[in-house]
Amino acid sequence: MRLSPPRCSARFAIVTTALLSTVACGDTPSEVAFRDGTNSATTFRITRPGLSDADVRAAGGSLLSVIEKDNRVTGALRIPASIAGTATDFVEQMNGTVENTTTQAKFNQTADTFVRDLVWQIGDRQLSVTNQTAGAAQFTIVISRQ
Repeated sequence: MRLSPPRCSARFAIVTTALLSTVACGDTPSEVAFRDGTNSATTFRITRPGLSDADVRAAGGSLLSVIEKDNRVTGALRIPASIAGTATDFVEQMNGTVENTTTQAKFNQTADTFVRDLVWQIGDRQLSVTNQTAGAAQFTIVISRQ
């Protein structure tokens, strides 16, 4: 009696080959992890000369970005008036695109905000900047995928 290999072996080989091809030819895991989806700031701190370190999230601020597979970005940035030093909250739209390598990302936006001046590090399901200077302030921000 001759035993033939199970039929599922051929299917397993085809699926495995397809998965390996996707990994070899497709995006790196970190690019996929942050690129398409809704991302919001889980850490958002601003340090300005002569002022104390400000926790934007704790004060009611936010940074939300929705990144599409084609690198288009929408969302909003909100910094409370108490931190912005203005009479009203600073609010800007995040409309634009994001350019990325396997380790860094840069936002190109219509709105002229510090977000487009920062070089973001790509991590596992997040983008981050740590003590990076833009204008007269330093920023520590982590944008995590929801």
